[in-house]
Amino acid sequence: MQTNVDELNALRQRVAELERAIAPSAPQQPFQSLIQKYQVLLADNPMAVIEWDAQFKVVEWNQSAERIFGFSRDEALNHNMIERIIPAQAQAQVSEVLQALAQRGGGTHSINENRTRDGHIISCEWFNTPIFDDQGQFLGVYSLCTDVTEQQRLAEERKQIIERVKLISHVAREGLWEIEVAHGDVSHPGCRYWWSFGYCATLGYKEGSISASYEAWSSSVHPEDLEWVNAAFLAHANDITGQTAYDVEYRMQTQEGEYRWFNDICQTTRDINGVPIRIIGCQRDITDEKLASLALHQAKATLERHVAERTSELKQQTQFLQNIWNGVDYGIFVLDVLERGQEFRFVDFNAAMDHLSPASPTQIKGLTLAQALSPEAAKHYRHYYQQAVRLGISVTFEEHFSTPEATFWYSLNVAPLHNDAGQIEQLVVTLTDISDRKQAEIELTLYKQAVESSSDAIGFASADGVPIFVNAAYVNLLEYETPQAFIDAGGIPSAFSDPTTAVPILQALTQGLTWAGEVELRSRTGTKIPCLLRGDAIKDRSNQIMGLMVVISDISDRKRAELQLQQQATDLEHALQELQHTQSQMIQAEKMSSLGQLVAGVAHEINNPVNFIYGNLTHANGYTQDLLGLIKLYQQHYPVPHPAIADETDAIDLDFLLTDLPKLLASMRVGAERIQKIVASLRTFSRMDEAEFKGVNLHDGIDSTLMILQNRIKPRSLRVNEVEHMRPEIEILRHYSPLPEVECYAGQLNQVFMNLLSNAIDAIDEAFERGYWAKGDRPAPPRIEICSERYGTEWVNIRITNTGPAIPDAVRARLFDPFFTTKPIGKGTGMGLSISYQIVMERHHGKLYCAPTESGAEFVIQIPVQQAIASLSAR
Repeated sequence: MQTNVDELNALRQRVAELERAIAPSAPQQPFQSLIQKYQVLLADNPMAVIEWDAQFKVVEWNQSAERIFGFSRDEALNHNMIERIIPAQAQAQVSEVLQALAQRGGGTHSINENRTRDGHIISCEWFNTPIFDDQGQFLGVYSLCTDVTEQQRLAEERKQIIERVKLISHVAREGLWEIEVAHGDVSHPGCRYWWSFGYCATLGYKEGSISASYEAWSSSVHPEDLEWVNAAFLAHANDITGQTAYDVEYRMQTQEGEYRWFNDICQTTRDINGVPIRIIGCQRDITDEKLASLALHQAKATLERHVAERTSELKQQTQFLQNIWNGVDYGIFVLDVLERGQEFRFVDFNAAMDHLSPASPTQIKGLTLAQALSPEAAKHYRHYYQQAVRLGISVTFEEHFSTPEATFWYSLNVAPLHNDAGQIEQLVVTLTDISDRKQAEIELTLYKQAVESSSDAIGFASADGVPIFVNAAYVNLLEYETPQAFIDAGGIPSAFSDPTTAVPILQALTQGLTWAGEVELRSRTGTKIPCLLRGDAIKDRSNQIMGLMVVISDISDRKRAELQLQQQATDLEHALQELQHTQSQMIQAEKMSSLGQLVAGVAHEINNPVNFIYGNLTHANGYTQDLLGLIKLYQQHYPVPHPAIADETDAIDLDFLLTDLPKLLASMRVGAERIQKIVASLRTFSRMDEAEFKGVNLHDGIDSTLMILQNRIKPRSLRVNEVEHMRPEIEILRHYSPLPEVECYAGQLNQVFMNLLSNAIDAIDEAFERGYWAKGDRPAPPRIEICSERYGTEWVNIRITNTGPAIPDAVRARLFDPFFTTKPIGKGTGMGLSISYQIVMERHHGKLYCAPTESGAEFVIQIPVQQAIASLSAR
């Protein structure tokens, strides 16, 4: 129906376009285009499109209208088709509807009976829209119509089927149910369920009072039946072959709380791919049948019990023998004694003989030994059978035969049977497969040989720890003469140097656990022996402990080797530390020497030309002032210069030159002074002329180091997440307290300041590259704080702190180890902090450590004011 409405709206839109197109101001080309669209809409529309004028005569009659009503377009145009397509009994009503359309102006929708050209009555769905001009004058009606006869027939037929199903369900008292499967998955939450009246009634509910859901059904199913019923249903629904039927009997709880028996069957409708679409089932209450079946079964059982009781005495012995005959897993066969024990005939075999006998029991039954076996085999077995007959007692012997796959061993017992006269008429032979026992005996022999030949000491004890067996290696290890002598001496517990250590081991083994570790044993002569012991509990198939086993290895040689290796490792570690210490000192000495020479050389080379420039700037400034004064005098006394001079004055912009030249010289003086300060800082940092202890101002060394690092402190571009970002300038905060001059190697201490400040800048740059300052918690901006203070009367402290992430404890513990670095390969050697540590600790008898902080890092340098006092403190 929605499709019809959409088509009607589309037609209305086309009509509106057509009306606009035929207006006087409309150009001809759009009008032709709309006419073509309108014609296509009429021709291709599956619905009948009919246009009526104000007198309800047909103005337009498309092909679908011809197909539905049977009248051609020529037969319909300019005719009042109402009388032809409307049955007589409905014409008056339709005329009223049309008149109402002309007066009211609203559209109508209806389903009416119509008549075709050949007189058939059909049902049609109509959509009518009145047409008015700009003055509200009624012009006609547009109608869309479609034949819905078949749809109505199917709807009525479906309604009748549903009513019949309901009636059958009411009468048969059987429950019908239906599941509309969602997405091909019967377990999907979107599946829709339906229960019939009969389904509800069988459970004692009114129709619609049970929720149509899986949860409502599953809550009624007996808990013992729910799992397997679900499994059966899913197996049927998921079997695309349709071979798995669903026909089950289970219990459900009624509204009164009673559990009743129901038989449930179903069929599944699938699409072309086998995916389930709909499942329809029928449920029937079979409680009475079940109860009757149970009663019949009980009556039958009672009758059978009475019969069994009456005949039990007669059949007891026969049944007992028959059970033994067919129930045992060993073979039994019977031989008739012929010719007073000279020959024997096979009479009967039990079921076990089918797979135990080398010869087929079916083929040799009824044959004598001579007929069934080869002469050698017949003679062999006849010997034992005759012996049983002659002695009148049971005879037992073993036999074996081999196949390409294996060798089989059997134990045969021949027992004679006497008749009432005491004569032996038959022999009963039992055949037992002892292949496993024979194999176990062979394996046991091999295991025993392996245990005896093992170089490890192996011992066995009972489940409660009583010694049973020890091998030769065990006896040799503990210096006993025989295994029995060791067992008599107390066994394994007595072999421990400390007997109390055996208690937890024995407790673990008797509890079924495994114990492994090193122990110390004592030989009979008192020698202490380090050993590796492993103990296990031996269990049977039911996991019961049958006994205990220990395997002991003498590790005396290994222990001696370990001690030697430990001593060698200690010596090597000490040598390595000495080597690293010596290497770091050599590197430091070379580095300081090279750095000092480089810095001093650069400072010296720069200082001479800078002094030359700076010294001459004063004279240049004086000369320039004299020349500028002379020019001003010329301007005063010769205000009107020669034209050539005037042209050159304009060309060089003399007024600007007179103003800017002093500024230029002043700027050059500032630059020269800046270079002089840098040179002084380099000389202060290098301290090439101060190789011995000397009292210095530590603040000068820190400031000169900061001057050298000024380029790294300034803003710089860094990559953050593959994007270039400008790192802001690092803020340097100096908190200097008044300090006395400190006796030290100034150049080496300046190197410590350089390492710590360089590492602080590196840490800030690395944190910036990892996006530390881009986090939402807004950490402190990049900053380095340098604090100096007196520590007591004889010490000074220098604290260098930087912002950024904190240093983990594990890293802080190794910061001063030689060659340890957290920087990527190629960016750090791991020597800077190690060398700094040696300079402070060994050369200056001070302290250098990294204090734990919640964020950033803080390095503390403690230096004695006088080295003589520090040396005494160190002693």
